[in-house]
Amino acid sequence: MEIRALDLTPAGLDDCVGLLRLAMPIAGHLNARLLHWQYAENPAGRALGLNVYDQGRLVCHCVVQPLEARLFGIEARGVMSMNAATHPSYHGRGLYFSLAQQIYAQAQDHGYEFGVAVTNDASTSGFINKVGFELLRPLEVRLGLGGVAGLEPAARASSGTTAPAAPIADLAVTQAAVPSAAKAKENTATTDAATHGAATADTATIEATAAPATAAEAGAGLDLQKVWSPQALAWRLASPLGPYRAVRRPSRVRVFAPARKAGVEVLLGDFDPELFDAATALLHENAGRDTTHVTLRNRAPLNPVKLWAGIDPACNWARSAYLPLPNSLRPSPLNLIFKDLGGSKRKPGPNNIKWLPADFDDF
Repeated sequence: MEIRALDLTPAGLDDCVGLLRLAMPIAGHLNARLLHWQYAENPAGRALGLNVYDQGRLVCHCVVQPLEARLFGIEARGVMSMNAATHPSYHGRGLYFSLAQQIYAQAQDHGYEFGVAVTNDASTSGFINKVGFELLRPLEVRLGLGGVAGLEPAARASSGTTAPAAPIADLAVTQAAVPSAAKAKENTATTDAATHGAATADTATIEATAAPATAAEAGAGLDLQKVWSPQALAWRLASPLGPYRAVRRPSRVRVFAPARKAGVEVLLGDFDPELFDAATALLHENAGRDTTHVTLRNRAPLNPVKLWAGIDPACNWARSAYLPLPNSLRPSPLNLIFKDLGGSKRKPGPNNIKWLPADFDDF
């Protein structure tokens, strides 16, 4: 077996699509265009990824995506695991977590300060025991009608924030790190480590409290939250999984995504109007970009059912018509996990985290 750096050529992306669809039959939405958007177009930096090939066939795929966040009140660069897959014939050989160990070590070498992932129950223990992650808390998953009271706008990045990470080609490839079948004991049968099956949504019938005056105030008291620059939000809204719908309110713009279930819409999050306008202006400036990708309306349509999956301590569920979605109705319980790459073993408090659907790769 041979480890290779992530290949962004059409042939390389087609290999990844083939394996991801084989490992996750429900992931029919994955295609080469989506992977190129995720891996190569992110303004926070190109994805870091490693693949295992055996006799010319891709058998394991491990990728992390750069992101910018506010960590303990300071803006920091991190990476998020996503699109994990192992060929069914190669389960139990420890391939995926061997790659994950390498990628997070090299992410640390590239100056990233933390790693984060949303994992299912089966993969959470592997990330904790094999890669050194810590469990922060499960995501809140609720189904209901109307708006979510208290939902705060997503945090805005400060001007002149982080520089892009080193390109994929700079990743070292360690052939000796491919474990042998005889020595490997862990079961990687569930390799959807960072791909999520839940969706989230909400109409704008309940206005949240007024948006904080500054991005710093928006993150006051939080240990971890993703931050958004106009460039990052423009990229997010250009996802091939769109089109997206936005509803403008005096203090925020609420953005919705289409879900893969009929009658359900995903609430990506609320955004500062100035940030949203700057992001959509960038979309229009992009030559060749489909500027109908985001539809802006002044009122919410009559969508019957809303689904929420995320973390926001400001949400007031007592004032919202939402009920917890039973685990039996979810593809898998979802856990937010964290790894400090700065050497200080920091860990965000479970009640001081904001992690919205916009922060995921799926929607």
